[in-house]
Amino acid sequence: SLAMAGAMSLAVLLVIFGISRLAPRSLTAQATVVNGQIIVLEKRTSIFRTYAEGDVVALRQGDVVLADDGTLQVTFFTGQDATFAQGSQVELALLESDGANIHTELFVDHGAVTSRLDRKLVPGDRYIVHAPSLATSVVGTEFLVDVISDTETRVATFAGNVAYYKRPRR
Repeated sequence: SLAMAGAMSLAVLLVIFGISRLAPRSLTAQATVVNGQIIVLEKRTSIFRTYAEGDVVALRQGDVVLADDGTLQVTFFTGQDATFAQGSQVELALLESDGANIHTELFVDHGAVTSRLDRKLVPGDRYIVHAPSLATSVVGTEFLVDVISDTETRVATFAGNVAYYKRPRR
């Protein structure tokens, strides 16, 4: 009957809506070019875009930042900031929220990234910075990851605690 078909359609829509609310959402990080210029390889379009000092950039999961001639200040979530130093290449490997928890992961191919977390992460949150030879994980702190080569990475902690572990080559 028509009423039964309408009820089934409504039930299907509610299930789809409910599942979509449970799945982690891919987000954007807001960034500003502090000086010089940077290049972003957008994953979704496979296009290189150049940005100059003062430009605002929306970064998405999978985007790669080439900061050869500039510095980029990035805000991932409230209280989660990073500075991609001149000479760095960084992939925004993961940026998502499932409503309760936030997940941020960077892969620093070379160069330096200073991260600052002003808000302590709650259980289930993740903030990880990968380098070719190690990965760092934090709860709430300010720290630097400087990739010197594929086998040498310097980690400096300015405040708080950082855990790091050797990782297999990517």
